[in-house]
This record gives sequence, C-alpha cells and structure tokens, in this order.
Amino acid sequence: VLINNDKEAYGVRFEKDGDIYDVRARKEVIMSGGSINSPQILMLSGIGPKEHLENFGIEVIADLPVGDNLQDHVGNVLLNFEAKHAEPIFLTEAASPSNLLEYKLHATGTNALMFLYSVVFGTDYPS
Repeated sequence: VLINNDKEAYGVRFEKDGDIYDVRARKEVIMSGGSINSPQILMLSGIGPKEHLENFGIEVIADLPVGDNLQDHVGNVLLNFEAKHAEPIFLTEAASPSNLLEYKLHATGTNALMFLYSVVFGTDYPS
C-alpha cells in the first residue's frame, strides 16, 4: 500500500513477472487480503507493531497492533453420503509415477479427485 506524508493511502505497489508496478487510486484504496494476508500487507506497508517492523527494516508509518489478535479457528465438517456406483482407488494407483506426473503437469487424473484420500467403508463394515 502506498501511503503519503499525511498517512493517506493513495495506491498500491505490486510485483508481477519480476517487474514492479505502482497503481494509483482516484478515490480510495480498499485493501483485502483475508485474515492472514491483510495484516501482512499492512505491515509491509509500515502499519503495525513498531518493534516488529523495525526488526525487519520496515519504515514505521503507524505503530498499531496489527495482527495481534490473529487466531486460528479450527472447524470440522462431517459429510456422510452413499455412492451408488463407486470404484475404488488404491494408494498404489494414486502414487504411481504416471499419475503423479499427470497431476503435476496438468492438475488432472486420479490425484485431482476431491475425495481421493477419504476413508470409505463397505456395507459389510460393522457399524
């Protein structure tokens, strides 16, 4: 985030393909990087805990407790469904060199399946 002497954001600086770009805003800068990247962007711009910024050689624009209340919220989603026409995929198949290469190069194939590593029990498994 580009900030002037009056501590007002007037644009952003970013890197793409090794080149640095400055983009200036006409009205306002709205910065949103999610719960992790927003504090990081602010701190890289000089807004954050003074001591922390100084440790990384970042010029302090505003000494604020950015990121101090960051918490990890663990959540679990349980999903139960019955597959009518399922075909098993075994780890030996998923880990084969050809399947690993296909996924690495094209993000397709067996390893691209959403539920690849799910645990599935057959109807004969005791409840």
